Amino acid sequence: MQIEIRKSFSRDVKKCTQTVKEAIAKAIREMTNAESLTELNNVKAMKGGKTARDADR
Repeated sequence: MQIEIRKSFSRDVKKCTQTVKEAIAKAIREMTNAESLTELNNVKAMKGGKTARDADR
């Protein structure tokens, strides 16, 4: 699966503890290795706010 990581996310990760950074890296690896969302564990629909598609406009 292809993912997009924004610069603001990368900046925020730099402020995290090493343990959190490792958990994020593991999650990103799992997402990029998956071919669909059904292959991922604990995926929940997001609620509220703008959709990712609307955020770029």
